[in-house]
Amino acid sequence: MKKRYSYLIKPLQIIIDVLFINIIVYFIQDFQFLNIFFLSYISFFWLITSHFFGFYKVYRYTSIFKIISLLCKQGLLFTLGYFSYFGIFTEGIVVNNQFLILTYIVFSISVVKFLWLLF
Repeated sequence: MKKRYSYLIKPLQIIIDVLFINIIVYFIQDFQFLNIFFLSYISFFWLITSHFFGFYKVYRYTSIFKIISLLCKQGLLFTLGYFSYFGIFTEGIVVNNQFLILTYIVFSISVVKFLWLLF
């Protein structure tokens, strides 16, 4: 009897996405972002919003339009949560790399999502 490991696909996707988010923040190397509060906030916010939208409920037969819709919804809500961190916790601090980090995060997660679908 063969042992199937398909139940590990969704947790692996979640771990990879959260790692991408944290690694991108690390490689941009803006030291105002490299704190445990910001990294835990965006990781937790990503997990909550992805659960709310069913971001990881994508199967082989899921259409491209459904995936694009999920990416747009998730990206929009994550953008709002991302910028709300700066409005709530770091009010008055001008951070130059906010948009750059957000763009890299959304782009890399989108590419990874489409690669998962193709593979």
